[in-house]
Amino acid sequence: VRAAPVRRRTVTVVAAALAASPDDPEAYVTATRRVHDSVAAAAARHAARALGATAIFGDPQVRDDDVIRAVRAALDLAAERGGVALATGDVIASAESVDGAPVALASSLAHAALPGEVLAAPSAVALLGAAVRLESVERVGGVVPSRVVSLEPGVLTVPRAHAVPLVGRIDELDRLIAAARSSEAAVVT
Repeated sequence: VRAAPVRRRTVTVVAAALAASPDDPEAYVTATRRVHDSVAAAAARHAARALGATAIFGDPQVRDDDVIRAVRAALDLAAERGGVALATGDVIASAESVDGAPVALASSLAHAALPGEVLAAPSAVALLGAAVRLESVERVGGVVPSRVVSLEPGVLTVPRAHAVPLVGRIDELDRLIAAARSSEAAVVT
């Protein structure tokens, strides 16, 4: 049996939690399926990958607006009255799963969120900049999240920093800087 190929990705994870956990097993399964269906619908509307109670933005395809689309999806899900949260960071992804600290953090924050509330981990807040209106909330575990109040229309996010530095490209960087400073067009490869 061949293992599915895995890849390291930087993603934004949106997690949804039940507003209340029913004691009855059948009611619990029904409520959980409803959450999964809601996440799948929000993921489809906002071009993300749905995995159970999470939507993954940035795998298999990375887009510049992943974190903004994640906030839109989170706000949509919060309107359905469950707790919702988002976190950004590195994961290991395959066709079957996405695993890493951002998945666990988003899930933990979603369970701590009040019904209808969206909590954003500091990792996601750092990328959102002025694109969202935030409110401070109490510490959850070892994290101080922010409550997402609204998305500000037309505001750009903070560009993603590349996790892998360019090594051994000093000459190319010098030429690129020189080309940017000159009035002549140049191609730097």
